[in-house]
Amino acid sequence: NILAALPEDISIFTPEALHQREIDFTLRSAPLGFLFGIGMFAGLVIGSITCYQILFNEIVDRLKQYATLKAMGFSDMFLRGVIVEQALLLAVGGFGGGLFFAWLGYAYIASKTALAVELSTGSVSLILALATGMCIAAGMLALRRVATADPAELY
Repeated sequence: NILAALPEDISIFTPEALHQREIDFTLRSAPLGFLFGIGMFAGLVIGSITCYQILFNEIVDRLKQYATLKAMGFSDMFLRGVIVEQALLLAVGGFGGGLFFAWLGYAYIASKTALAVELSTGSVSLILALATGMCIAAGMLALRRVATADPAELY
């Protein structure tokens, strides 16, 4: 057997295993993976702030309508649901556009640099979960304005 005759410091990989090993090295050991992680964190922070501002302005612009709903007897839970739906729409819309541009970016980087980069299903799932959580958290922060709104003071 040829494999048994090889020294311990020699490794043999299939093309698929070698590709995966290069990706793992790039993401975990190379500075590129660290910089990519910092970029993802910065995107999460900036996205949270942007989502909060959008939802807060939506709430302020429609505060009279929310107050009217409260005066009609709708609960704060119902209003929370409306704002969570808006947050989910922001998350899905932003994720869809971001996924498209990320795919283009990954394809460009792979073609120009010969780096083994790929947009894995696990990464996409993690980013979708983080984007959804980020938008819902921003919506809950923005919701404080509706919870304190008194219908009698607005008219």
